Amino acid sequence: GSDYKVRISYVSDENEYDESDGNFSLSTDSQPTLTITSPNGGEEWALGSTHDITWTSSDVSGSIKIELYTSGSAYQTIVESTDDNGSYSWTISSELEGWTDYRVRISSISDESVYDESDGDFTLSRLLWY
Repeated sequence: GSDYKVRISYVSDENEYDESDGNFSLSTDSQPTLTITSPNGGEEWALGSTHDITWTSSDVSGSIKIELYTSGSAYQTIVESTDDNGSYSWTISSELEGWTDYRVRISSISDESVYDESDGDFTLSRLLWY
């Protein structure tokens, strides 16, 4: 509601009180959240393979942007816009570098302050077949 006030009074004399000068609102709206569940650190994925990037979300409106980070900096956009359905199938380019310090960052397109990044680094590597 939007018509709430606070009233303070003595327990011993309810006629002595004060109350808010104006109304205020209470809302059950929660803050939107995004949480990456995979890759979230420690994974080793082969270049050229396909893996699911997964996340959970709450109260996020619209689509999600997914980016690849390395050494704390944006490296590549994986997808500019995808549905917020908790999963994106990523075919990892074999042209990427085989490094150990990758992270994924997901963000709301409509509100860039709503985002999450992998908790730890993961590895993209070349598989050698002998």
